[in-house]
Amino acid sequence: MVAGVAMLVLLAGVLVASPAYALRLRGVALSDSGIYVSLVVRVHQVATGLVGNVRCIAGSAPCLFGRARVSVTFAPDGSFTGGLLSGNGRTQCAIAGVLAGGGLEGRYECLRNDGAGDVGSFQVTP
Repeated sequence: MVAGVAMLVLLAGVLVASPAYALRLRGVALSDSGIYVSLVVRVHQVATGLVGNVRCIAGSAPCLFGRARVSVTFAPDGSFTGGLLSGNGRTQCAIAGVLAGGGLEGRYECLRNDGAGDVGSFQVTP
């Protein structure tokens, strides 16, 4: 029930913010290998989820992609699944997680068409 309320609060925040990109989240993706990159996520609400753009900023390692489109679908319990596709179409990521602290946190698995890939966790907050 608490997760459902948290999802409603997050989505309500999306509805009252600016229409172009209703919510801006910032955070980090931490690879299981110990390296990290920074993320800036701009999304807006659609039906039972969020869609928008992700920008990756190099941290202790270069990014697998610079910019990507993201789509997330929420379950009634506040968990979500989704995916990213880089702007050039060379990198795809699967993501899953939960609402946390007004933002999103979870796990990712990315693969680029040249075979480079990464698995780890992420957290983004307003």
